[in-house]
Amino acid sequence: MKITIIKAGIVFIMLALILVPSNILAVEEKPPALGAGTTLAPGEGTTVATADQDEEDRPELSADVALLSQYVWRGWGLSNDSFVIQPSVTASYKGFSLNLWGNMDTSFQGTEDSEKKFKWNETDLTFSYGHSFGMVGLEAGFIYYALDGLDDWKEFYLSLGLDTILAPTVTVYREISKNQGWYVNLGISHS
Repeated sequence: MKITIIKAGIVFIMLALILVPSNILAVEEKPPALGAGTTLAPGEGTTVATADQDEEDRPELSADVALLSQYVWRGWGLSNDSFVIQPSVTASYKGFSLNLWGNMDTSFQGTEDSEKKFKWNETDLTFSYGHSFGMVGLEAGFIYYALDGLDDWKEFYLSLGLDTILAPTVTVYREISKNQGWYVNLGISHS
């Protein structure tokens, strides 16, 4: 029961963040325009920062919701004859990221005596750090998979990518809980 309440709270927070207008989350004041005869007090207007510095020093928050025909994880179909709703919220700052992700299966669950409802069956929390060294990108992280009705999983991962044609990446995952094992993912992409 306690886990169900926690998951419901997480869903509420994720949906609230998605539905909140972005201008409430990021308010930027513009300095007043300087006209003829305008003077500045000593020390005002003397700070110079590049656009890159401003972007790097600000925390970022992103949210999205995916509606998919099936939940497929590492080649395994994890939903049955139903579409899934997968909300996600990510906060990032100076290379560090914290992501909260969930999966709701829309196949109706329940017994004859209970109300039929959608089934929230997974909540994942990912903490990672990434940095680029020229054209080489490196990221390391930890993922906690909270699974409904199953043992939770925990894994570390390390990803290496190149900023070149087809952007090749290799990511190695190491499961550290009950079902210990390795998973390697090789990928290419184009933008």
